[in-house]
Amino acid sequence: MSVTSSAQNNHFDLWLFQLINTDLDSSFLNDIAPILTDLHQQTWFPYLILLLLVGFLGSRWAQLRSKTFWKLFALQFLFVGVSAGLADAVAYRGVKIWIKRDRPEAYQRAQDPMYPVNLRTHSHSGWSFPSNHAANTFALARSTQILTQMASVAGRTHPAAWAIYALATSVGLSRIYVGVHWPTDVIAGGFIGWLVASGLGKLLRRRLKSGGYSSPEQTTNPLS
Repeated sequence: MSVTSSAQNNHFDLWLFQLINTDLDSSFLNDIAPILTDLHQQTWFPYLILLLLVGFLGSRWAQLRSKTFWKLFALQFLFVGVSAGLADAVAYRGVKIWIKRDRPEAYQRAQDPMYPVNLRTHSHSGWSFPSNHAANTFALARSTQILTQMASVAGRTHPAAWAIYALATSVGLSRIYVGVHWPTDVIAGGFIGWLVASGLGKLLRRRLKSGGYSSPEQTTNPLS
C-alpha cells in the first residue's frame, strides 16, 4: 500500500507545504528551524534537560527525603518516557511502514520536478507519514498536561504544559519548513502522540488510585 499518488492529489498538503516551506522563507527561520527540527541532537540539549531536572528537584527540596515522593516521581517519569516511546513505535511500526508515503523531496523527483521543495537540513530516507517528531513531542506535551492536571486541586493545566505544546507545535512546523514532511504528516503524528499519552494517562490514574494516591492535595506528589 502506498499513498504517493494521493500526496500528488492532496491539494491541501501541496498548498500548505509550499506556503510554509517556500513562501515563509526568512533568514531567521533558516537559522532556527534546523535547530528545532533536530533539537534532541544538539550538544547542549542534554545539559538543558539536566538543568531543568535539577531545578525541579531543588524546588521540591522538602519532599526529597520521602520514599513516597520518589515512588511517585519514578512512576510519573516513566509515564512521560513510555508515552513518548510508545507514540514513536506506533507512528513508525504501526503506521509509517504500512502507508509508505514519499517525503516531499522524493515526491518532487518522482512526481513533479517543478514542485518547489527547499531542503534546509540533511536528506531524509524512509517514509513520511506520520511524523515521528510530532508524535514524540505531542506525547510529551500531553503527558505533562495530564500530570499537572492530576497535581492540581482544580484539575488545571500548568503553564509549563502549554509551553511544551508550543514547543511541540514549533518542532512540527519546523519539519515542514526544512522540507522533510508534509503538513498532514505532522497533524497525524501529533494526534497519535496525544492519543497514546491520553490512553496511558487513564492507566496511570487507575494505578495511582489503586495505590491510594488519587488526591492531588498530597504533599508527596512531585508536581503538587
